Amino acid sequence: MQHLRARFASHTAILTAIFLLALVLRLVYIFIVPHEAEPPLDDRHYYALTAQHILDGDGIQQSRAYAYQPPLFPVLVAGVFAVAGRNNTLAVEVTLAVCGALQCVLLALWAGLLSTRRVGYIAGIWAALYPQFIRYPQTRYSETFFICLLALGIWLLVRALHKRSLGNILLAGIVCGLCALTREVAILLGPIVAGWFWFGRKQLPPQLPRYLLLFGAGMVLSIAPWTIRNYFVLHTFAPISTNGGINFYIGNSPRAEGRYDREIPFDWFVVSDVDWQDGANEVLANKRGFQEGFKYVREYPGRALRRWAWNAWYLWEPPSLSKATSSKELLLRVGWLAFYLAMFAFALYGIYQLGGNIRGVFFGIIAFFLMSLPYVITYADTRYRLPVESLLLFYSAVGLETLFRRYYEGDLTPPVNEQLFAAAI
Repeated sequence: MQHLRARFASHTAILTAIFLLALVLRLVYIFIVPHEAEPPLDDRHYYALTAQHILDGDGIQQSRAYAYQPPLFPVLVAGVFAVAGRNNTLAVEVTLAVCGALQCVLLALWAGLLSTRRVGYIAGIWAALYPQFIRYPQTRYSETFFICLLALGIWLLVRALHKRSLGNILLAGIVCGLCALTREVAILLGPIVAGWFWFGRKQLPPQLPRYLLLFGAGMVLSIAPWTIRNYFVLHTFAPISTNGGINFYIGNSPRAEGRYDREIPFDWFVVSDVDWQDGANEVLANKRGFQEGFKYVREYPGRALRRWAWNAWYLWEPPSLSKATSSKELLLRVGWLAFYLAMFAFALYGIYQLGGNIRGVFFGIIAFFLMSLPYVITYADTRYRLPVESLLLFYSAVGLETLFRRYYEGDLTPPVNEQLFAAAI
């Protein structure tokens, strides 16, 4: 018993150290590094605008649009403003720094369950040091909060399967539903988990169908109230938001052509026959966007495929050193590039080491492709890949830990505890 207590205390101390390391680095970045100039009407503006409407008692709305963006992150911003003062953007950044630090701990926990505690620690430390994760709390985009929720959902899912806990499976589904209410792409967690369960069904317990139903029910419990609200407010079926068709048309229209080398900057627009009126016609804009976008793809499939290929590159392109405007930014970009390349190199090696247990790589691989797809067929930015990078860090940790054991400890055992891994998935 005393030995177990000592191990638990050591485990807690390491996780606490990871949290503090991540938090300090993010806070230092917030207070030391100058803020970048913000475009006048980007997502951050509308998050704050929606938060102001919430505090004014007008409900969740963005100008005259009621469901253009997912609701959860503006609700978080409104909560911070309510406590720390309206337009207190520093408080929002500090809150996101805490979320980012929690994400590192949660990653360490679920990676440790799927492999070993040491792999989990490596993954957590890597996330704590990853330059983009350090930077993004200062930007006040929703990615940091989303990644934290995603890590919590995965940890609950893996823990529930390991413990055979139906309650935790339901809770994992609820949290993943909240992820979707933060960024719509998380709705794909349903098919991702379903595919993962099906692929490893021979090693999973007989309660698998019940697990999947409970996970799906949890997601529905989270999302359904917002969907019902949208139906009564907009008089149409809008599960999460109304921007899907608009985004699809932005990336699949004649105006999207010529951006392959980014000589023409990204701009926002709706179909020309829609009178936007600050969002008053969001439902029509969404519907017409899908109609005209699919029409363009049917008429010009070659152009659409070229556009999608470039989007895939823009989404996953390595950090560019040529974009640095100062020596300080150049140094930051060098660090970012080094971490980015190392992440992929070790992740590929980790996947290779897990190749004998394809169930071990399936979740990450299907998540990589499915969670990238929406941005490939609409428009892409490097910030949209951050959630998938948080998953790749697990495979990077497996690769790094395997190399350490083989070359410094002479240990040739598999990088993942097979019994624990089979139990967990």
